[in-house]
Amino acid sequence: MSAPKARSPKPMPTPRLPWQPPLAVLIIAIALPAVAGVLLAWANSVPGSQVIMGVIGVGLSLVAASFLVINGIICFARRTLVPAVIIGAVILVGLFVFAESGLPLRARFELHRAAFDEVAGQPLPPKEGVWQGPCPTRIGNFPISRCAAIGTGFLYYEPEGGLLNGAGFAYLPEGPERAQRPLADDPTADLSGRIVYRPLAGDWYSFIDPAW
Repeated sequence: MSAPKARSPKPMPTPRLPWQPPLAVLIIAIALPAVAGVLLAWANSVPGSQVIMGVIGVGLSLVAASFLVINGIICFARRTLVPAVIIGAVILVGLFVFAESGLPLRARFELHRAAFDEVAGQPLPPKEGVWQGPCPTRIGNFPISRCAAIGTGFLYYEPEGGLLNGAGFAYLPEGPERAQRPLADDPTADLSGRIVYRPLAGDWYSFIDPAW
């Protein structure tokens, strides 16, 4: 009697690799939020913000957020964890918070602090609110469009910031309380034209002037 033939082993099933999005999707998931965040941060690195740059940054942020949400849904449906999508979301949220925190303006100001301190000692004391002496065209890498004296301080208008309002830097050795227009002392006046100051460092402030 012949021996029974040995059965050949069944082939092992090929394990299915988890789904991965194309490389281009991974690159866009990180690059697009980064570019959008950098544009927003740069737009907020001047007093009053650069409106055009800010609009572009917000638009790219919305595109990046939509891209990440769509790909996040796809990854969830395919039960796949894609680190690039998570990293992109963290970058987008982190840079957005950074851009809106006021830190970009403070950081850029500190980079040129020496130039600002040099300018602070140049103007002569204002005479009845009239600027005395030359007006610098730049302070560090910030362009200056015009200068004005107000109270005991000085205003340096930065043309890139603001759209309908004036904006710039203020050197106020006696603080912002002494740097308002006379209408601020009139209780019946419309105070919507008050200059809004925000401290930067020392006697330096950023400002927005709605009545410029």
